[in-house]
Amino acid sequence: MIARSTTRNARGRTGVQPVAAHEASVRTSGTPSAAPLNGLPTLALLVPTITRAGGGVSEAVRLLHDAVIAEGRWTVEVHTIIAPGFDEARAAYGATPVYGARRRDRTRYGFSPGLVKRLLISDAQVLHVHGLWGFHCLAAYLWHLKTGRPYVVTPHGMLERWIMQRSRLLKTAISIAYQRRFLRRAASIHVLTGKERSDVNDVVPNLPMTVVPNFVVAPENVVGLGRPSWWRKDLGGRTVFLFFGRIHAKKGCMELCDAWERRCTSDPTFAANTALVFCGWTDGLDALTPRIASLAERFGNVIHAGAQFGDDKWRSLAAASFMILPSKSEGLPLAVLESWAVGVPTVMTRECNLPEGFAAKAALAIKPDVGDIERGLGSAYALTDIERAEMIAAAQELTKSTFSRGSVGTRMIALYEAARAG
Repeated sequence: MIARSTTRNARGRTGVQPVAAHEASVRTSGTPSAAPLNGLPTLALLVPTITRAGGGVSEAVRLLHDAVIAEGRWTVEVHTIIAPGFDEARAAYGATPVYGARRRDRTRYGFSPGLVKRLLISDAQVLHVHGLWGFHCLAAYLWHLKTGRPYVVTPHGMLERWIMQRSRLLKTAISIAYQRRFLRRAASIHVLTGKERSDVNDVVPNLPMTVVPNFVVAPENVVGLGRPSWWRKDLGGRTVFLFFGRIHAKKGCMELCDAWERRCTSDPTFAANTALVFCGWTDGLDALTPRIASLAERFGNVIHAGAQFGDDKWRSLAAASFMILPSKSEGLPLAVLESWAVGVPTVMTRECNLPEGFAAKAALAIKPDVGDIERGLGSAYALTDIERAEMIAAAQELTKSTFSRGSVGTRMIALYEAARAG
């Protein structure tokens, strides 16, 4: 198949040039979708970036693509904005057409007129928009106004209260300009959790919403991948706490460091028998690097391993005793699902929006403040071998029963069918 990127020709016009490729709540539309090609309808996935910079959203879109393809009832195409790492990320979509448009600004907004042009010549019957607050939402809205075809929106936690309080003037301007109308016109809002349903309703009430969680697929033999590159011989026998994800203020990284310092200072036995490992890429929290270095020098049990992708990700997760995520705000963190998939229980806040983990006893609850994070570290460390084994089994069973590709894929196909039927 051919992936395409959008560029400007010599006259300044936007053109498309080939690039080497590698139960639903739905609002009725009244406008029929385009006729399906090759006997199967087409779903278009629209996401600001498919690269690693997109974090959990990019990964969730790739996994959703795989789930829809596996069902064999829809064909899929992907529309996105070109960013560093685009070619590598595109390869993960195999034979699926991936259309990349070039951005015309240097902001996170992602102004990309070529995105609109490519969508308007698409034969997709349903468009699935991922994320908010970017130009891609305006592109989807214009596509809908022109074609009359339905679209589904997944906010990915971007209407959560903590997020809404940041850059409030910009968000207000975007909302007034088009985003409220964009949300109201959607066939359905796909939310990942019951908490997100409430968040969306607080911002734009009475929208049709469908709750379907994310899912993950772990390698069959994670242990066979070996140890991660950051592993040291002295970690053997220690309780390893792993922070995995984007290094950002909302993730509670600095609070975790403060809690670790307090616990290690007050409990030398804890300090001698544990380790804290940070795996992730820095997103505006540059102060974390020297903070980790200071803790490592003082206690010798803190490691900054950097970003981990592919097999390195799974090696890192499997090497942990617990994953810890003291987030102040989340949509549905894929890293938690990935840790459960390889039998690693979690220490996390309720802001991670995964109450199933607490109910199944696959997770310990903490609050996103230093004192309670410290308490949670101590509680996890104090668990007996039998209690840890029970948490491991609960994590694995929860993945199979609730966050598997089959269950999620079937429910998403039902959502697309309902949107298409109008």
